[in-house]
Amino acid sequence: PQVQLVKSAFEYAENAVKICDPVMADNGRFYSSVTPQIAHGIKHLCGCADIITPNVTEAAILLEQDYESVDYTQQQVVYMADALRRKYNCA
Repeated sequence: PQVQLVKSAFEYAENAVKICDPVMADNGRFYSSVTPQIAHGIKHLCGCADIITPNVTEAAILLEQDYESVDYTQQQVVYMADALRRKYNCA
């Protein structure tokens, strides 16, 4: 329901800047309330947004990377931000 509400808002305000904070995980783990269906919907919303604001766990999930295998140096985080921009066509 929440994902659909946001999607409807994005469609209603098609000329507005769309921001998506993909609140679904932290410290390498999904929040207990986030189902695979919700995570899939959030990924879809990120593709509809102009700006996304994931934390590093969410960024790894969105990029389909293993959170534990990434060394979160400044260079790696910049690379991830660029990869997210390209994958989700964000500003």
